[in-house]
Amino acid sequence: MSTTPTPAIRPKVRAITGFANLNSDTWEGVLSSSIDVLRKAQAEFESSGYDVAEVRLTSQSVAQLIGGGVPEDRALTYLKNLDDLSVQETSFSTLARPCCTMSTTR
Repeated sequence: MSTTPTPAIRPKVRAITGFANLNSDTWEGVLSSSIDVLRKAQAEFESSGYDVAEVRLTSQSVAQLIGGGVPEDRALTYLKNLDDLSVQETSFSTLARPCCTMSTTR
């Protein structure tokens, strides 16, 4: 009789979630670096044999994003840019709108 060890069963990772504190001046750099960190975390889990269901990036509420006397045209442009990014980031299935919750769903 063989005593071959049974391979370890890895639990599925439901979500890797990051939070980015955005503002209209630095949002692109913050999102870019946050996305990089989340992708690296996902790759690390997957290379260790885990199945990652989602990767998400979220931020503060819309009221916090555009509050504080931001002119309406600037606020709308900012939110449009975030929405456009959520469409471009196809490797993430959810970019929580208005503020990018990016998820990779499998």
